[in-house]
Amino acid sequence: MVEALPLELVLVVARFVALHEDVSILNLAKTCHTLYGPCQKLLFSHVFVGDPRTCELLLDALEFNLTLAAHIKELRISQEVPHYWVLNDEHLPKLLALITSVQHFSLDNAQEYSRVDDDDMDVDTLCYWGCLSEDNQDAFMRMFSLPSLRALTIKQLWEVPMDFFSTFGHLECLTLVNVDFLDEEGFDVAAIASRPASFRTLDISLDDECDQLNELIQYPGSYFAKISSLIVRTYTGSTDSVIEGVTSRIMQAAAASIRHVNWIEERDEPFISHYDIPLNALSRLERFTFNFDIRVNPHMQEEQCYAWLSGLLEVLKTPSVVAHMRYLEIRINQVAYLDFKRRLGEFPGWRQLDSLLAARATQVEIILGTSDLAFARMGDMLWRQMLTARMPILNARRGIFARVAYKDDGKETYILEWS
Repeated sequence: MVEALPLELVLVVARFVALHEDVSILNLAKTCHTLYGPCQKLLFSHVFVGDPRTCELLLDALEFNLTLAAHIKELRISQEVPHYWVLNDEHLPKLLALITSVQHFSLDNAQEYSRVDDDDMDVDTLCYWGCLSEDNQDAFMRMFSLPSLRALTIKQLWEVPMDFFSTFGHLECLTLVNVDFLDEEGFDVAAIASRPASFRTLDISLDDECDQLNELIQYPGSYFAKISSLIVRTYTGSTDSVIEGVTSRIMQAAAASIRHVNWIEERDEPFISHYDIPLNALSRLERFTFNFDIRVNPHMQEEQCYAWLSGLLEVLKTPSVVAHMRYLEIRINQVAYLDFKRRLGEFPGWRQLDSLLAARATQVEIILGTSDLAFARMGDMLWRQMLTARMPILNARRGIFARVAYKDDGKETYILEWS
């Protein structure tokens, strides 16, 4: 029966089942030979390796049937339990040597750290590139340089050698979260800057500054000058000087090419000295997203939120920043109290923003994020009514969109769509 179905329909069925859970696609693969091939391809398309046992089993599977490796398009290596297994695992470099057509590779070292009981080693040292075995260092560098690679993610890794920037080719996205780099003797900035490489989107959260990285960013014609989308993530413990310094240099280098900036505040201190988001260097900014979380004592939420929004308004008062801006998105996450939302609606800066953008065609979307379903249902319409009343000019030309987004297990939905 299934054998008579067109291949296109078989693939649609397999992909639909794969959207729900891996167990279902595995069971579907066992039903008949016709479904086995498409299901096998889907099962191996996204692979997560978080422990040495999974690594060994996957290596055995690929050595038994090497054609499976061609199905792996996304591969994530993560430090799970034991969280230091990646450092010296003997199977990992053998596994990576078999995977040659991956499109998205992620080395995710970002875990909740505690002390290692068996050797009393401070786990912070496990985040250093130099703690990896030479075989694993070589294996990772080879993965970074795969011609098929389109997205590369590295998280929580320190003192990565600057030779990293001589590996990758043309990427869609380069993500470096809680990463820092180590100056190398003999590193040729001019040679690296002139090599055929690129990344359209740069997603960064850097731990420290590096002289050679700064030189590379500022070098004329460097691939940093060609990025079109910049995502900047701050976090608790990051310093204003590093955030301002690195992002300023990147924005200056890519002043004519950056079209979208997404600024994500992930620091949770209730009172922080605010710095200027260095957007004034950009000459063609079309979209700006300002994203921050409310995680502290609810009695402090209003004051903290007002401070962030006031700082944003100061940035937007620079004429060059909004000259070409077509879309402004403000996201306030972790909102859990209806009274906070009501007080937020009274923020005087909404009227200032309304006047500031009155003569422009900028679309403004202001979203409250919550994991409280009841709050999302009660607050969505009220939030729209309050905000549109305080921004009458934008509302008159239907330029303001106010929403409450419900987030559950990383997925975001809107209880009521804009009408």
